[in-house]
Amino acid sequence: MAKFPRFLTLPIAAVIIVSACGGGGSAAPGGSGAAAGATITVTSLWGGSEQESFQKVLDAFKTKTGITATYQAQRTDYSTVLQSKITSGSPPDVAIMPGLGFLRQFARSGGIKKVSDLGIDPASLEGNYPPGILDPGKVDGELYGIMVKFNSKSTFWYRPDKLSAAGATQLLKSQNVEEQVSRAQSCRAKLDVLEIGIKTGQIDAPRATSEYMRCVEESAPLNL
Repeated sequence: MAKFPRFLTLPIAAVIIVSACGGGGSAAPGGSGAAAGATITVTSLWGGSEQESFQKVLDAFKTKTGITATYQAQRTDYSTVLQSKITSGSPPDVAIMPGLGFLRQFARSGGIKKVSDLGIDPASLEGNYPPGILDPGKVDGELYGIMVKFNSKSTFWYRPDKLSAAGATQLLKSQNVEEQVSRAQSCRAKLDVLEIGIKTGQIDAPRATSEYMRCVEESAPLNL
């Protein structure tokens, strides 16, 4: 199964995109003029070896900018805890979103700010990335975050001609690439519907996850 991208979002900071609505926090580093000696808080799901590796990034950030980034791991109920902090007016300065659903949820609820709200012109970032890289960080056409990590596991890559030559065409649900793409897009649309269902209380998270995974299995190009 494929893992979704993770995003680095900035409730008040401006170094790596996106800001959360809420009071408190340090002055934003980078474009908003935070000085050496300032402190920001960073929250994420990462723990264990991932946290240790990320701490090295934060240490390097301090060496370069003089700004201390204090890491806060939130291993459970990430969305709920983050929303509580935003609502109470004490959001972290930096939040790493674990997936597209989280990014859209907080963007559409007004919990995080657009990149443009931080005084950064999104168009000025386009030249720093290959085409399409910034697109996952957009919600309803507005840039809210930048993808910093993407994992795709258990993906089967193949050449139809080689598969046919090996006599394994019966594994393919369809030889039509457009049909395969359409099937995947339908599954993606279902995810949007399930996200709305969770937000409105029409479906709980375990059932939504089960339905989405069933959709993923049905949209797979192979009969396994």
